[in-house]
Amino acid sequence: MTATHSAAQTIEKFMQRTAAGTFLLAVSYSIGTAEYLVTGDLAETLNLIQKPLGILVILIVAPAVWSLMRIGAFRRPPGCSEPESFVKDMLTRASTLAFSVTFVTLLALQVLSGKIFTDQPAAFFIQIALMVSLYVFSISFFILSRDTEEDDEFGEDAP
Repeated sequence: MTATHSAAQTIEKFMQRTAAGTFLLAVSYSIGTAEYLVTGDLAETLNLIQKPLGILVILIVAPAVWSLMRIGAFRRPPGCSEPESFVKDMLTRASTLAFSVTFVTLLALQVLSGKIFTDQPAAFFIQIALMVSLYVFSISFFILSRDTEEDDEFGEDAP
């Protein structure tokens, strides 16, 4: 017999799995970026390591998405035009931070592409930008979703 989870528990599980899946995608992009810097057999080995990570991401995130679909989390309640929630706030904050860091990374890559990595293709720089963005998003989302001090209504630590 399976245990029934509340909507809040299902959303929390989704948050955790999303952060983990995004982090694994960042690792995958790191490996893809490293492939440009190594040669021969090592690049092939890195490519072989990278492929299962994509499958692992699907295996981690898909069950959480399915759980959200089962509880109807993707449907908007009647009369609710813009849901406000802790999850939405954390997604917004993590996304904003990831975008800001990605923008700075792109500026840095523009300088580095003309001075240091002159022989690398554009795909190398795109993978670096995606890698940084995914790392920043996943780590900040995980940290922000764990920050519960703001939610303490009574000014005391919960037991």
